Amino acid sequence: MGLAWGPLNKPQADDGGRGKHEAVPVANNLIELANAAGRSLTLLQVIKLTYFCHAWMLGLYGRPLLSDRVEAWQYGPVFYSVYRALRQYGAAEVEAVSGFGGGDFDEDELYVIEQVSEQYGWLTAHQLICLTHSPNGPWSQVWDSRTTYIPNEKIRDYFRALADTAGQRTE
Repeated sequence: MGLAWGPLNKPQADDGGRGKHEAVPVANNLIELANAAGRSLTLLQVIKLTYFCHAWMLGLYGRPLLSDRVEAWQYGPVFYSVYRALRQYGAAEVEAVSGFGGGDFDEDELYVIEQVSEQYGWLTAHQLICLTHSPNGPWSQVWDSRTTYIPNEKIRDYFRALADTAGQRTE
């Protein structure tokens, strides 16, 4: 699950709270990036890619991208707001949600969103689900205990360890 990314900006201190963005604008960005690359995405792909954006922001920079809480559902981590906004598409190709725009992201946030799109955006929904179900991963830790939400701390610690293993963090 490690990424072969270029040099990263120095990670910022962990703010210990929630991010400043809602999940739907991140999802819109991912949909637009996929469309620009000639790809389409399904609801499940968008949900998982949005999760990976949040997770890698926590792992690489120590701060959350999203203010939405990550819920633990049967098929992995979910941002309910993204599910609610796109559920009418079912398994069909999704379109950006009107009224949310692409968000006002800083340079590091845009970098993570773009890299997640490039590195994971070509994977099928099933492949993305398998990645989120990694043994000892945040979803697996929480799902086994039947907890509803996945704490940012668990996500941060897991993705920080992945980044450290791949030599991606530069603290």
